[in-house]
Amino acid sequence: MSSPVIDKGLASVAAEVENVKAMVGEGAENAVRAAKQTMRRARHSAEDASEELVHQMKRHPIESAGVAFGVGLVSGLAIGMALFRRSGRTKVVPGPCLM
Repeated sequence: MSSPVIDKGLASVAAEVENVKAMVGEGAENAVRAAKQTMRRARHSAEDASEELVHQMKRHPIESAGVAFGVGLVSGLAIGMALFRRSGRTKVVPGPCLM
């Protein structure tokens, strides 16, 4: 025993659910499209930066090698100090002598 008012209310709710569903689907499609476009732009920017870096390295090889050495040295020291502090040791204890 359903009344016309209940049937009309259910139809209205069903129509609203379909509208919301369509809006969510469109929003998701727009979000995916925007994310892909952003990734494409980021990839192109990274490629441009990489090409510029290679160009600069070819123009200034000695300076490039010096910078790479310095960055490696500082990174190694920073990681070594972080690991040393994390281990909880307060002083360096020399290992056994193999002689």
